[in-house]
Amino acid sequence: MKGKNKKRAFEDGMPPGSLVYMSETSAYVNNFIFYKRVRWDGHSSHCSDTEMLEYCPENDIILVCLPSHTTQFLQPLDRCVFKSLKLHYYNACNLYIKNNPGRKITRLQFGKLLAAAWKDSATVDNATSAFAATGIAPYNPCAIPNYAYFNEGAALQIQ
Repeated sequence: MKGKNKKRAFEDGMPPGSLVYMSETSAYVNNFIFYKRVRWDGHSSHCSDTEMLEYCPENDIILVCLPSHTTQFLQPLDRCVFKSLKLHYYNACNLYIKNNPGRKITRLQFGKLLAAAWKDSATVDNATSAFAATGIAPYNPCAIPNYAYFNEGAALQIQ
């Protein structure tokens, strides 16, 4: 979460294994948070940190580098799981607002709303279809359209 002061209550009701990290500059994962997650929690994401690049092979972690301008096609979680998560989270928020008129959704409600959405989104079927949709597993290079490999400007003109 973007912010300075983490409160334990921000993690209340979150899915098992969830952690909240605070960053003053952004709500996105940065190299420091990524390294902490991989080293201590087993999470993986994108990175360019040399310490991380040395740590991974020493610990049998394989990092996969995706070609430029293809991530919208090649990121399995974005293709299926997070798309579903956003929809379910939106629905959970709408239900909360409907059942709690006049109340706002704050960081204190976030964990419970996320957990409700997570259980419907983080499924084996969603994960399996995500890797199939990207052509990663089973391997299928035809799953990605040819224009995805052009530079971003060219891909936009072809579409």
